[in-house]
Amino acid sequence: MAFSGIGNPPGTMDMKAYLLQKFSAKEREQINAALWQGVEAVRTLVLEGFDDNVNRFNLRQKYKYHQV
Repeated sequence: MAFSGIGNPPGTMDMKAYLLQKFSAKEREQINAALWQGVEAVRTLVLEGFDDNVNRFNLRQKYKYHQV
């Protein structure tokens, strides 16, 4: 299981260079998945209403890195 975060630069690599480098293929997949989930959440909340659907997305995110 992978967690997103900036981590530490390898060796003596400059922090700015590390932060501004391109995403790896794995990181790009994670970002695309997160963006798609956000689009799905906004679309659902706009089209189907906020009150009945907000918990659906909050619970999915809350337990994203935990086995339930």
